[in-house]
Amino acid sequence: MSRFDTSDGGPVFSPDRAFFSVVTSRGRLETDSIESTLWIFRTRDVVRYLESSEEKEPPRGRPIVRLARVPRNNYTVFYAPVISDVRWQPDSKSLLFLAQDKEGERHLCRVDIRSSIVHELTPEGYDVSRYDVQGRTTVYFAAPNHQRLQIGTVINRDAVDITGMPLSALMPEIDETAYYREIWVIKRNGRWRLTSGRMQPIHLANHFPDVLSISPDERSIAVLVPTESVPASWESYEPENEYPRLRSHDPSLTNQLNFIRPMQYAVFDVRNGKSEITLNAPNAYALGYIQQDSAIWSDDGKQILLTNTFFPLDQSNRSEKERHLKPCACAVLDLPARSTSCVAWSRYTPANRSSLLSAAFADKNHTVLLSFSTPPNGSVQERYEHNGSVWQRVERDQSDLGAKQRQKIGSSAIAGGEVSVEIREAPNDPPALYAKEADSGRSRKLWDPNPQLSSFALGEIVAFNWQDKSGYQWAGQLMRPPAYTPGKRYPLVIQTYGFSNGFVSDGFFPTASAVRALAAAGIIVLQMPRRTDHYGTAQEAPDQLLGFESAIERLDQDGLIDPNKVGIIGFSHTCFHVESALVSDPKRFRAATIADGFDGSYLQYLYSAGDPAAHLLEHIYGAQPFGPGLRAWVDRAPGFNLDKLETPLRIEAISLASVLTEWETYAALVSQGKPVDLVYFPFGDHLLQKPLERTASQQGNVDWFRFWLKDEEDPDPAKHDQYALWRKMRQQLDGRGGGSPRTVEFSNRH
Repeated sequence: MSRFDTSDGGPVFSPDRAFFSVVTSRGRLETDSIESTLWIFRTRDVVRYLESSEEKEPPRGRPIVRLARVPRNNYTVFYAPVISDVRWQPDSKSLLFLAQDKEGERHLCRVDIRSSIVHELTPEGYDVSRYDVQGRTTVYFAAPNHQRLQIGTVINRDAVDITGMPLSALMPEIDETAYYREIWVIKRNGRWRLTSGRMQPIHLANHFPDVLSISPDERSIAVLVPTESVPASWESYEPENEYPRLRSHDPSLTNQLNFIRPMQYAVFDVRNGKSEITLNAPNAYALGYIQQDSAIWSDDGKQILLTNTFFPLDQSNRSEKERHLKPCACAVLDLPARSTSCVAWSRYTPANRSSLLSAAFADKNHTVLLSFSTPPNGSVQERYEHNGSVWQRVERDQSDLGAKQRQKIGSSAIAGGEVSVEIREAPNDPPALYAKEADSGRSRKLWDPNPQLSSFALGEIVAFNWQDKSGYQWAGQLMRPPAYTPGKRYPLVIQTYGFSNGFVSDGFFPTASAVRALAAAGIIVLQMPRRTDHYGTAQEAPDQLLGFESAIERLDQDGLIDPNKVGIIGFSHTCFHVESALVSDPKRFRAATIADGFDGSYLQYLYSAGDPAAHLLEHIYGAQPFGPGLRAWVDRAPGFNLDKLETPLRIEAISLASVLTEWETYAALVSQGKPVDLVYFPFGDHLLQKPLERTASQQGNVDWFRFWLKDEEDPDPAKHDQYALWRKMRQQLDGRGGGSPRTVEFSNRH
């Protein structure tokens, strides 16, 4: 399947509006690679097509760059392309883009649209994670020569003091994915380094907010930099939920390897590299506000819009201080006056999840336009004007994409003179490129990159809403099998990490999720969200368990499922919810999977000591697992209660660190002779990217749940050993049910 890259906005028109570009990517099993293609369409041809008869063939895009690479960077993009961040040059004759090479380094490149000749603008030995262009100046972030972070304090060449470092800092994966990064500048007179060794380390997983924006006069660069210390006043800032809070005495918050360390907006001078912090307050990401993080310059370069930031508390008067405890969604920094004002305060809460989508200046910088998401599928654009003392909202345009149009229209629709182009998709409709005539509003499908999908019976995704015993309202997606028969009761698998309003193929994330493949095997799949209003508290896991149980009961009452044939998949943080459910309600689930996740265990606490993840566990259990506090852990932590678990469990571990953190669960089940399967991806990403890794994870789960929920096996001879192991597990489980357990030999499957 080919997917459009929408991470940077989707279709991009050239400055003269004569062309537009899109990027598609697909997996290639035969080479275990991701193939990305940069396509060019001629706007004139699209206009003619819109004006033509229905029989006329749509214009074809021209591929000007195609790369197939085995992904080597750690990505948090669901379907990360190896060609990304495409931008047109001012002359409309060439484009800039980032391209991954065979070593996993991303290079800034330029391609001529007529000749398709590609020029690399950055040298080998540097990984470029982000760039920006203004006039004749290009700036970019680069990790030099894979220069590893220094772990601890050097005693001599054979010894290092690592006091205070978390165990995760010593894992090989950290050496491979965390580097110092620098700001580099390219002008006609050459290329030079603006910073060296002073910028934050770059984790190639890009967990932290990343901002790089050059001013119109090409003299200043706005970025986010890590804080060197956490002032005591910052402890008062209110987090998005009950966890976490900033602690001035917590050394982990300034640990270079901490991916949620506080950051601040700063401005660098291109001429001398000097920097200045813009606000004595942190970016709100460190306190759980995951929104748009950006710095947008005004046309004259005298003002900057800074998004998702707190305001200083020590400069607030008493009436302002309470409001300043929460972040500002978008602030205006006036550089000449050295003053900052908030355009609109954040409205992001665990309940409404309304976040800032975009911000822009308008009307010669006298007006600010903000776009916010509105649950469940809508958005609102608001216009703000400054009345001399405060910003006031003067206009509001609400839209509900889910109600007005079945297809999901992304923010990728960009006007191209007489025509606009947009990527449309919906849960049951694969992504396709559409063109729309501005005057008449006439719209036609321009390109379907996946015509082969029309020959498949894909089943149907439908909305599913229910209420649990506490009165909480849940909203999810239900995937019906392609040959769905009303009145028939089907097995059920619950995928626990949310869902997308775009086309559904595997799940909100690809790791361990396989929505349509499971449905094709005759299994109903429920994709349900995480409830986050009690995140990091004792109530977090019980809340989610109520959601699981009430969904199963409702589907049983509706006559859709067999309540005795239910499976569940946990990924990342929801492994904690799934494992808690397996020990709290041992007979509820017939089979389960947890993949590369947080499970609230004692070993994970020790692994994370010196890291914020340990504080999260202390907050959940109300104590450290020592002395009297150990009792709370023994009573509630899943790892101490695995004697109650009866469900066959598949564990997917991604990287050596994941094996170590999942070992408590695996070893405890093996020691008790309980059915457990451990699958290891030594070089995988948290969001699996390589086609063969995804196949092993997703097909493995289809096989796993078919075996336990439907007593079915794939006749493929290559899977003989897999089923031999699983049959032993089933015999063992039958033996335990009959009284005395049988001893079964287990082995790791790699």
